[in-house]
Amino acid sequence: MFSIDWQRYRLVDVTLRVVPGEGDRRLELRRYTFPVDGSFGYEVDTVTHLGTHIEAPAHYYEDGNDVTAYPPELFMGPMVNLRFTEVAPWQEITEALMRQACQGIALQGKIAVVSSPHFRRDPAHDQRAILSHEAVRYLVRGGIKLFGFDDSVTIDTTAALAQSVHRELFDHGVLIVEYMGHLDQLRAKESYLIALPLRIAGFDSSPVRAVVIEER
Repeated sequence: MFSIDWQRYRLVDVTLRVVPGEGDRRLELRRYTFPVDGSFGYEVDTVTHLGTHIEAPAHYYEDGNDVTAYPPELFMGPMVNLRFTEVAPWQEITEALMRQACQGIALQGKIAVVSSPHFRRDPAHDQRAILSHEAVRYLVRGGIKLFGFDDSVTIDTTAALAQSVHRELFDHGVLIVEYMGHLDQLRAKESYLIALPLRIAGFDSSPVRAVVIEER
């Protein structure tokens, strides 16, 4: 029988909690009643890029794959936790810094997740580190299969940077997990991530429940 020894491992939820009516992305629930038994259901009015979400090539390309085009195993696997604790607010994470962080780690087939100590608390206090195209390209050339980051790093300083990073990843078959949460709670450099999207045809992106399994 398959089992996980939870004395040896722990589960860390790295998903942001989303509350209807809060935040800058639309989420509205409208309750209805099932006439057969009086139980409740909800109509959901929202966007595909909600909370912690997976982005697929359909986000950038008219004929790109949606999230249903990929097998479940793409969205789970060994994860490398690349936390840049020494970078200053608004400092660029360069290829050199990425090489240093990945020293001694085999990237092939891994999921790479990037974070820093600097968050965007509000638009007036945006201190996120800037993720360079060259740093992402280094990970792609290393053979990663999935790339994730939280709101402590950004690629949105310019349209050119955002486009080049997305295309670098999508053009090499690497999907993106955006707006992860609680990455500062992770203790291990290497662990295991599960982040399964909804299997809804046409979704360029899908909310996920992302969890990390790491050794205690």
